[in-house]
Amino acid sequence: MIVFLVLFALGLYHDAPGPFYLPLVAGGAMAFYILIKNHSNGLKLTQEHLILPAGVSPRKVPLAEIAKLDCVTRSHRTDMTVYLISGAVLHVFSSDIPPRRFFVRALRRAGVPVVER
Repeated sequence: MIVFLVLFALGLYHDAPGPFYLPLVAGGAMAFYILIKNHSNGLKLTQEHLILPAGVSPRKVPLAEIAKLDCVTRSHRTDMTVYLISGAVLHVFSSDIPPRRFFVRALRRAGVPVVER
Protein backbone atom coordinates (compact mmCIF):
# COMPACT_ATOMS: atom_id res chain seq x y z
CA MET A 1 0.00 0.00 0.00
CA ILE A 2 2.79 2.40 0.90
CA VAL A 3 4.52 1.86 -2.47
CA PHE A 4 1.32 2.66 -4.34
CA LEU A 5 0.72 5.77 -2.24
CA VAL A 6 4.28 7.01 -2.77
CA LEU A 7 4.07 6.46 -6.54
CA PHE A 8 0.69 8.18 -6.62
CA ALA A 9 2.10 11.17 -4.72
CA LEU A 10 5.12 11.32 -7.04
CA GLY A 11 2.79 11.27 -10.03
CA LEU A 12 0.81 14.17 -8.60
CA TYR A 13 3.97 16.09 -7.79
CA HIS A 14 5.39 15.66 -11.31
CA ASP A 15 2.01 16.23 -13.00
CA ALA A 16 1.90 12.75 -14.59
CA PRO A 17 -0.64 12.03 -17.34
CA GLY A 18 -3.90 10.25 -16.48
CA PRO A 19 -2.96 6.77 -17.79
CA PHE A 20 -0.05 6.72 -15.31
CA TYR A 21 -2.56 6.42 -12.46
CA LEU A 22 -4.56 3.45 -13.83
CA PRO A 23 -2.17 0.67 -12.74
CA LEU A 24 -1.54 2.47 -9.46
CA VAL A 25 -5.24 2.70 -8.65
CA ALA A 26 -5.82 -0.93 -9.71
CA GLY A 27 -2.85 -2.22 -7.70
CA GLY A 28 -3.73 -0.08 -4.70
CA ALA A 29 -7.34 -1.31 -4.81
CA MET A 30 -6.16 -4.93 -4.90
CA ALA A 31 -3.76 -4.39 -2.00
CA PHE A 32 -6.52 -2.67 -0.01
CA TYR A 33 -8.92 -5.55 -0.74
CA ILE A 34 -6.37 -8.12 0.45
CA LEU A 35 -5.72 -6.06 3.57
CA ILE A 36 -9.44 -5.80 4.38
CA LYS A 37 -10.26 -9.45 3.53
CA ASN A 38 -7.34 -10.66 5.66
CA HIS A 39 -6.97 -14.02 3.92
CA SER A 40 -5.22 -16.55 6.07
CA ASN A 41 -2.20 -18.35 4.76
CA GLY A 42 0.05 -20.96 6.19
CA LEU A 43 -0.71 -24.15 8.06
CA LYS A 44 -2.45 -23.83 11.38
CA LEU A 45 -2.77 -26.40 14.13
CA THR A 46 -5.57 -26.48 16.67
CA GLN A 47 -6.31 -29.14 19.28
CA GLU A 48 -8.63 -30.94 16.87
CA HIS A 49 -7.66 -29.87 13.32
CA LEU A 50 -4.80 -29.27 10.95
CA ILE A 51 -5.96 -26.32 8.87
CA LEU A 52 -4.64 -26.27 5.32
CA PRO A 53 -4.78 -22.94 3.49
CA ALA A 54 -6.91 -22.96 0.35
CA GLY A 55 -7.31 -19.33 -0.59
CA VAL A 56 -10.63 -18.03 0.62
CA SER A 57 -11.88 -21.21 2.34
CA PRO A 58 -9.28 -23.09 4.38
CA ARG A 59 -9.67 -26.87 4.69
CA LYS A 60 -9.93 -28.34 8.19
CA VAL A 61 -8.51 -31.85 8.48
CA PRO A 62 -9.34 -33.60 11.78
CA LEU A 63 -6.15 -34.84 13.46
CA ALA A 64 -7.79 -38.24 14.03
CA GLU A 65 -8.04 -38.72 10.23
CA ILE A 66 -4.29 -38.24 9.61
CA ALA A 67 -2.42 -41.53 9.06
CA LYS A 68 0.97 -39.81 8.84
CA LEU A 69 2.63 -36.60 7.81
CA ASP A 70 5.73 -36.83 5.61
CA CYS A 71 8.22 -33.96 5.92
CA VAL A 72 11.06 -33.78 3.38
CA THR A 73 13.70 -31.06 3.48
CA ARG A 74 15.62 -30.19 0.35
CA SER A 75 18.40 -27.62 0.42
CA HIS A 76 16.29 -24.48 0.69
CA ARG A 77 12.73 -25.70 1.16
CA THR A 78 10.56 -28.18 3.01
CA ASP A 79 7.88 -30.26 1.31
CA MET A 80 5.07 -31.68 3.39
CA THR A 81 2.57 -34.36 2.43
CA VAL A 82 -0.39 -35.36 4.57
CA TYR A 83 -1.60 -38.96 4.23
CA LEU A 84 -5.13 -39.54 5.48
CA ILE A 85 -6.54 -42.80 6.83
CA SER A 86 -9.02 -42.78 3.94
CA GLY A 87 -6.07 -43.05 1.51
CA ALA A 88 -6.29 -39.45 0.30
CA VAL A 89 -3.04 -37.53 -0.10
CA LEU A 90 -2.76 -33.77 0.50
CA HIS A 91 0.28 -31.79 -0.58
CA VAL A 92 1.29 -28.60 1.22
CA PHE A 93 3.10 -25.71 -0.47
CA SER A 94 6.51 -25.10 1.07
CA SER A 95 5.67 -21.40 1.51
CA ASP A 96 2.73 -22.35 3.79
CA ILE A 97 4.83 -24.36 6.24
CA PRO A 98 5.72 -22.59 9.49
CA PRO A 99 9.23 -23.02 10.95
CA ARG A 100 9.65 -26.78 10.64
CA ARG A 101 11.31 -27.61 13.93
CA PHE A 102 8.59 -26.06 16.08
CA PHE A 103 5.71 -27.19 13.88
CA VAL A 104 6.85 -30.83 13.81
CA ARG A 105 7.25 -30.77 17.58
CA ALA A 106 3.71 -29.41 17.98
CA LEU A 107 2.30 -32.04 15.59
CA ARG A 108 3.95 -34.84 17.57
CA ARG A 109 2.57 -33.46 20.83
CA ALA A 110 -0.88 -33.49 19.19
CA GLY A 111 -0.42 -37.19 18.39
CA VAL A 112 0.18 -36.90 14.64
CA PRO A 113 2.78 -39.38 13.34
CA VAL A 114 5.49 -37.41 11.53
CA VAL A 115 8.15 -38.90 9.27
CA GLU A 116 11.13 -36.60 8.71
CA ARG A 117 13.63 -37.04 5.89
